[in-house]
Amino acid sequence: MYQRQTRAFLNEPHGETHIHWQGDILIVKAVGPFNIEGIEASLLTLKETIASSNKSTWYRLDYADDNTFGDLEVIKGIGKSFFWSFENGCQSIASVTSNSLQRTLFESFLARHDLNLHPFDYEEDALNWLKTQQIQKTHS
Repeated sequence: MYQRQTRAFLNEPHGETHIHWQGDILIVKAVGPFNIEGIEASLLTLKETIASSNKSTWYRLDYADDNTFGDLEVIKGIGKSFFWSFENGCQSIASVTSNSLQRTLFESFLARHDLNLHPFDYEEDALNWLKTQQIQKTHS
């Protein structure tokens, strides 16, 4: 019989997140499969990056490589990072997905939550949408 390991056995974070600023856009690149510890470590890095930036308004561009995935806890952790971002000055999130499963999960999340968050297949489309969001914010 299959038994799921408890989190106590999964204390080594899996997955990598690379974060940097491009103007007012926070670039978040996720690499590899994640466990919940990896997502929690990524969220901590995200929080530290925002805190040290002193930006009151910002935008976020996510990239997920073809192997970026995880179990239900990981999916919930990713959602938690979206909510935290919007609660802490993020105006819009564009996410470049690498495969149909990622996009389907993203669209399922959006069907349940009304957030200014959109999936894209191409980086150029995501950046153009974020620039439009910035212009709209400037003129409002």
